[in-house]
Amino acid sequence: MIYKKFIDTYVVVLLILGLPLLLAPNLTLKLFGADLNPAGASMSAFYGSSMLGVAWMMWKAKKAEQSEILEGLMQGNLIIFALSFILSIIGQIQSIYNPLGLTVTGLSIFFSAWYGYIRYTEGKKS
Repeated sequence: MIYKKFIDTYVVVLLILGLPLLLAPNLTLKLFGADLNPAGASMSAFYGSSMLGVAWMMWKAKKAEQSEILEGLMQGNLIIFALSFILSIIGQIQSIYNPLGLTVTGLSIFFSAWYGYIRYTEGKKS
């Protein structure tokens, strides 16, 4: 399946980022130079749980044959990558995060480019 390595890598990244956000949001975001109030900690934990949910959906979907549902999931993830990129750039401009915050920017670019490459090479095959 064309998306298998992409999904495997994406799931690992989601687990690495999602579990700490769910279990210790204040500590996790301190690594990025951000301080949270109780509402921010709660929302960060919520986001961590969402990341774990997306990881599970993608893990289960990778076993499916190429389908419209899988393509919808991949396009939804592309929206996540694009918005994450924009938000991480805004965070850097506003000095919300330390330089480690650029990892989010890099991951967004990396996964967007990889997905674009998959779509481009897939289009050449047909």
